[in-house]
Amino acid sequence: MKSILKVFNVTFLIIFIGINAYSKEITLEQPSNETSETDTVKKTFSADLVCSQLNNALQYLKDNKIFSKKFRMDYKIRSGWGYNIFLTEYLSYKLNVSENDVWRIDNEKRSKALIHLKESVPYEDTLMFIDNCKIIDKTKKKSKWTILISKTDAESMLVQFSYKKRPDLHGSGLMYLFFYDEHNEIVSFYKTSWIE
Repeated sequence: MKSILKVFNVTFLIIFIGINAYSKEITLEQPSNETSETDTVKKTFSADLVCSQLNNALQYLKDNKIFSKKFRMDYKIRSGWGYNIFLTEYLSYKLNVSENDVWRIDNEKRSKALIHLKESVPYEDTLMFIDNCKIIDKTKKKSKWTILISKTDAESMLVQFSYKKRPDLHGSGLMYLFFYDEHNEIVSFYKTSWIE
């Protein structure tokens, strides 16, 4: 009986030590609650570059009577989100070929042109913030239009305008992909509409 108790106590002690060691290991691996949204920001482009390109895009849309409504500004720059919608147009510009010839190009050349694009980019994948950007158009906090920006390289920018009549309804909007020269002047742009 004593030997059985001894074996039981030793087994219990080993199990207790094992559980204790295991729980300590888990505790060390738990993420800290002190992380913030800005911890994952990858600041790749200068704010001057982004602000200059954005203002040129807004001016272009206004001057050409394409879009001139007031909007609320989303200062988070997304990291390539939305570019997949303009994939053929993006490749056409990058490869300097017509849109009809994009998918006839050698696969290796096409892969090099896609180096900045990911296959699937989450909506919340943050590249940087431009909360100190001076927008040429006055923004309106209560506007039903919201603008968001996405970038994947220095020479392009995706601008999306979203519209919601009421917060609980599905949205719709417009998307524009701009390409810029070395002076941040627009050399080409593509557009599409969307609804969800």
